[in-house]
Amino acid sequence: ALFIALGAYRLTQLGCWNDGDMWTRSWEPIGIVVFFLCCPPVVPFPICLFVQSIGLTCGGTAYCALMTADTDIHGFKDWNAFAEIRNFLCCHGGRLYFCAPLALQCP
Repeated sequence: ALFIALGAYRLTQLGCWNDGDMWTRSWEPIGIVVFFLCCPPVVPFPICLFVQSIGLTCGGTAYCALMTADTDIHGFKDWNAFAEIRNFLCCHGGRLYFCAPLALQCP
């Protein structure tokens, strides 16, 4: 129930309930809906928690790999798999994402 509440809260933050174009501008609203539709809870054992934990682990690992390679996920027109593998092995995004100074700002 907490995951559903967090998903609905994020959709509200993005403005998906008021703006229909938000569903096509970003992958996040569709990802949230697919995440909940593909793995409904099963009674008596909530197998969705086990399956979702695997999905979140794999998704987090893939996102860290994209950050390490410094991949631009919005510019796929001249995407080259070999160049991305070379960027991943050279850790082009390591200094930018993992070794940058933290800037904590209070509003």
